[in-house]
Amino acid sequence: MAVLYFSYIDYAVFTVMFGFSCIAGISLRSFKRATGSEYSSEHSPAKILPVALCLVASTLSGVSLLGFPSEIYTHGTQISMMVISIIIMGVINNYVYLPVFYELQLRNPIDYLAIRFDGRVRKIASIFNSIGIALSLPLVIYVPSLALTQVSGVNLNIISTVMFLICVSYAAIVRMNTTQWLNAFQLSITIVTLGIVLFMGVDSVGGVSTVWEKSIEGNRLEFFNMDPNPIIRCTFWSVVIGNTFSWLGFVAINPSGVQRFVSFQSMGDIRKVLFIFVALAVVAKLVSCFSGLIMFTKYFYCDPLSMGYTKKAGEILPYFVLEVASKCPGLSGLFIAGLFGTALNTMSVALSNIATDIFEEVIALFISRQLSKRDINLLITGIIITISLVSAAALQIIGRLGSLLELFQCAYGITGGPVLGLFTLGVLFPIANKKGALTGALVSATFMTLIIIQHQIDIWNQSLIYRSREMRTYGCDIYSFLNDSSTKINTTIHVIQPVSYDEGFSLAKISFHYYYFIGTFITVLIGLLVSWITHKDEDSINNYFMFSPFIHKFLRPVYIPI
Repeated sequence: MAVLYFSYIDYAVFTVMFGFSCIAGISLRSFKRATGSEYSSEHSPAKILPVALCLVASTLSGVSLLGFPSEIYTHGTQISMMVISIIIMGVINNYVYLPVFYELQLRNPIDYLAIRFDGRVRKIASIFNSIGIALSLPLVIYVPSLALTQVSGVNLNIISTVMFLICVSYAAIVRMNTTQWLNAFQLSITIVTLGIVLFMGVDSVGGVSTVWEKSIEGNRLEFFNMDPNPIIRCTFWSVVIGNTFSWLGFVAINPSGVQRFVSFQSMGDIRKVLFIFVALAVVAKLVSCFSGLIMFTKYFYCDPLSMGYTKKAGEILPYFVLEVASKCPGLSGLFIAGLFGTALNTMSVALSNIATDIFEEVIALFISRQLSKRDINLLITGIIITISLVSAAALQIIGRLGSLLELFQCAYGITGGPVLGLFTLGVLFPIANKKGALTGALVSATFMTLIIIQHQIDIWNQSLIYRSREMRTYGCDIYSFLNDSSTKINTTIHVIQPVSYDEGFSLAKISFHYYYFIGTFITVLIGLLVSWITHKDEDSINNYFMFSPFIHKFLRPVYIPI
């Protein structure tokens, strides 16, 4: 075992594929401008399987592809119980949220809040969504940059800075809906490449039975840790409960997802899409988790993280791909290029969406004169650059914080739960009014901000440490490269790092899996309390399609169809 880097062929494949991503996005944008068909796809007939595949692709990202295997590798398989969350999410979405959006034919779910409550609630939700996406942007770039650092040896800060410059330029040219299918295509390349590598990896370690045996021996198999202690990093309850709410936030009220669902003519077709999506998402998560066990088996006797061949857990998968795919030159380059292409398009769309929302929801309110299209584009570009600079600054500290999955949950946990709580108030509780919704969302977001900031401070100060499970290094051959020496040294080091937690309870120690749930719960609780105190007869809504079908029979006569 040694430090591994790209071959010349890998560099060539990476350069060609990444260049293709940039050129394809710009060319597609130019074509749509020339033909005037930029948004024509919204009105084309929807097909069940392509839409389901596109939905699955939207839930997969570099964070998922690198984060899940590294989580399994270091902390075991408890996180795999997220598949139960996905199934529960599908059932809840089918009966609670989707029927409302379908009946009202809302392509943007945020508009529901304006109809159900008022424009201020809609504005708060829109701003919260933008904040959540903005907080995740450093992670979007950090993941592929981390992978390229591992395979190239180039400093992480240099790679991430160059990537940010490319993304800013790309986002200023390519906007919004022009890259969705390109993003899915690039992600599919990454997934197919990873699938080939995993097949080769299983073969290299002796088959599936060996993977299972070594996983048991290495204490990596854990599915039903039923300890109710909320500060334990990963239990059955924290994974299932917490991720049910986070998946509802990512799927049930996600604008692009809702738009695809309601494009169908009947609820029957929507349910078919939802069923296929849930099934494929479950398979994708199981495969991603299994890849972590394959890596653990591959490095059962010699952990590259403990030996310094990788510096972070998120680098283990790229290292694994380099080693296993060494007999297929170019395969590693294709994998990393797919990660970068996906990140490029994800960030460009996110930057454009955030900049547009900030302009429409905030800046436009303070501008009295009519702006030209050129002025608007300049303002949006300025917002994109500003957000990118802030994200670039945040990237400098992200490596000292939690794991990839933990950072992802923290980024969306501040505002994601409150937004889901607003929709839940609207579709399930007729008594909820605009005062309750606003108060609940603001209190919840403030509370979650304080908890998550303190959580990250504790991790930064190392007063909160989540240690990995047992690692082995007694099978390693250590080579000293000091003074160009290659003297072989045998080691019998046996690294054991049991899972441990600081004594005592504090809100900042609560598992990050619960963040979405807590944010939603506080919004609903405070929202109902304030609504009950401030309720007036004029708050009553006379359109029962604004509520989930299964509570229609409980509505008072005032809630009648219109």
